[in-house]
Amino acid sequence: MDIEKIGSLWIQNSLTSNILEKHSIDKNFFLKHFGTKILNKLELCDDYPIMYVFTKFFKSKKIFFHEVEDICLGLSKVLQQNLPEDKALEYEINIKAKLENIREDIEFNNPFVLDANLTEDNERLKDIRFSTDNNLSSYELESILDDSIYSKIELFQEHLDELIFLIDELENKDAKTLHQALPKITSKYILFKELVTTITLFPIIVKSFHNLIIFLENLELKTLENTTKRELLIIMLGGLNADISNWIDTVFIKKEAEDVYYFDASFANNCLEIELQCGETKEENKNINVDEEMVSAEDLMFFDL
Repeated sequence: MDIEKIGSLWIQNSLTSNILEKHSIDKNFFLKHFGTKILNKLELCDDYPIMYVFTKFFKSKKIFFHEVEDICLGLSKVLQQNLPEDKALEYEINIKAKLENIREDIEFNNPFVLDANLTEDNERLKDIRFSTDNNLSSYELESILDDSIYSKIELFQEHLDELIFLIDELENKDAKTLHQALPKITSKYILFKELVTTITLFPIIVKSFHNLIIFLENLELKTLENTTKRELLIIMLGGLNADISNWIDTVFIKKEAEDVYYFDASFANNCLEIELQCGETKEENKNINVDEEMVSAEDLMFFDL
């Protein structure tokens, strides 16, 4: 199987591309972090540890099981068109079996109920549900912004490019290397928070990144020694960076957003999911005899604007 060719055709397939575009997932990002790895495992008839990360990432993007089925159906159609019938059928059966393994986890996904540990954090859950009747379009936003904001955005884009490159370079690196890079990663998110604070109109985005920065600043090496969490963190930060890029492009560069506040809930959800999926669980904290009340207080911290 020509993995590069099949992967390229997969993300171009309308079933797959429609779902990715609907959820603002960059096609090349999906192919690099999931598509190519899944195709490699498929060809080797190997187990799919990547499917766990795949599931967690899709849940963070509020993707439901029928949409995951469409993405995989897109792959099946590409395989049918490019492989011998018997081989395509073998892969299709394998794909369906793997889908059944993640069905319960995906179907249970509710985009507004993220984790039992945080259900009392009403402020942050409210941010995730956020909507407004006072829609503000990109053009309306432009009319009330100071022109200097656009030069600041342009400057930040250089930092964002550096951050995207850094995250890409950290893929498959060990825990120590990632932990040493966290201060630099965090510094870029601090710059983004400062930029959005300057605009003054997006308090939920400011709050979301404030909490994410605190989380990254306190993320310990021992947590990153968990391979799954380390891999998930890299993928989710990569996805977050793609979201930031998409937000800047849609709202400020192309000025195509009908409602600039549409992105608030997505940022709030993505930042919170990174904390939930990549941090220590309560069970892990029990194992090291940490006071659960102290952990809960830190987990529920939010920024009062």
